[in-house]
Amino acid sequence: MRKVLAIAAFAALAACASTPAAAPSGVSLAPGEGVTVEFDPAGGPRIVARTDRPASLSDRERDMLGGVRDNPAAMGANSVRVAGDGYVASQPVTHNRIEFRLLVVPPHDTVLMIDNGYEQGLIYRAAILVNDRSTPTDVCLVMPSRHGVEHWPYLIDHIELSDLTLRPWRDGDAVPCE
Repeated sequence: MRKVLAIAAFAALAACASTPAAAPSGVSLAPGEGVTVEFDPAGGPRIVARTDRPASLSDRERDMLGGVRDNPAAMGANSVRVAGDGYVASQPVTHNRIEFRLLVVPPHDTVLMIDNGYEQGLIYRAAILVNDRSTPTDVCLVMPSRHGVEHWPYLIDHIELSDLTLRPWRDGDAVPCE
């Protein structure tokens, strides 16, 4: 009987290893990590790739941050639109994919870079871990087929993203932040 259970457990593990991981309750990232998510036809998110990224920003990501770092209006429940139309047009996103990258901006800032390759807005929830304390943080909708950024003027140890959802959004609509 033990042998049958062991074979069944091994087969279940092998099947899980060969299929893309579903986003069970969320996506977890430490600084320097990235994850790519796709929505299946039924609408649910699934992780299709994980990467370790360099701890520094690329030129594209630095351009995207613009003046957010030193803008006091970019904190708390307030939002600041970072990317202009010229940037969006010159830096396409990958169609039907969402890419998240958590990066450190020396000496003490953290940014979450988001590329939304869907033709709907992306909404999600986020909780950050700083010095062994977890707290929810406000985030804004990422517009369809565009880049987004979230910025914290301090180092965070980890971020947990959950409730990833696509919803209709058109140019001119408000960009909700929760």
